[in-house]
Amino acid sequence: MRKAFTLAEVLITLGIIGVVAALTMPVLITHYKKNVLITRMKKFYSVLNQAVNMKIAQDGELDGSVLTAVNDPDVAMNFFDVNYAPYMKVVEKTKTPKGMAAAFPDGSGLYLRKDSCELLSTACTYVIFCVDYKKCTTVDETVSPWQAVDGKELFSFGGTDGNYPTDVGDDRETILNNCKGPYPGACTTLIVHDGWEIKDDYPW
Repeated sequence: MRKAFTLAEVLITLGIIGVVAALTMPVLITHYKKNVLITRMKKFYSVLNQAVNMKIAQDGELDGSVLTAVNDPDVAMNFFDVNYAPYMKVVEKTKTPKGMAAAFPDGSGLYLRKDSCELLSTACTYVIFCVDYKKCTTVDETVSPWQAVDGKELFSFGGTDGNYPTDVGDDRETILNNCKGPYPGACTTLIVHDGWEIKDDYPW
C-alpha cells in the first residue's frame, strides 16, 4: 500500500491551491479594505460630530473668527486648534502648503482647508477624511477640496462651516450619479445614505 504522495501529485496540489488563492485573494483584499474604510469612517463621523456639538454646546457656535484668509495653513491650523482639537484625540498634526492635516490613533486622518465655495460667493471650510493619514498630507491642492476626494481613500465631510456630514436628502440615483461623475464628494453621502454600506453599484 502506498504511504506517500508522488512529487507530481504534490506539485499538482500546490498548483491548484495557487490558482484558487490567485482568484480569491483580490476579493478578500477588497472586502478587507471596505471593512476598514467603513469602520474608520463611522468612527470619524462620530468623533467629528461630537466635537462640533461639544464646541457649540460650550460656545454657542464654531469660532470662525480665525478664518482670516483662504488657502493659508496657519488659518487652517488655528481653526482646527480652536474648534476641534480640544474634543479629539490627535496623535500628529502638520501643515500642508494650503491647509493642515491631523492623524488619529487608528491610522486615519483629517485634512482641513479654507477655500472658495463653488456655489457660494463666500469661502468654506472643507474637511476631508482620509482612510490613511499619509493621504491627508498629500491631498491635491491644485484643485478644489471638493474635487480632490476620490471616494476610495479620500472623502468629503462638509463644504461649509459646521455642515457635517454632507446632506443626504437627495434621491439615491442622483447621489450615485454624482459620486460616479463630476462630484466625487457625493460618495460620502452615498455611503451614509446606504446605511454605512458599500453596495455592489458603488464605484469602487
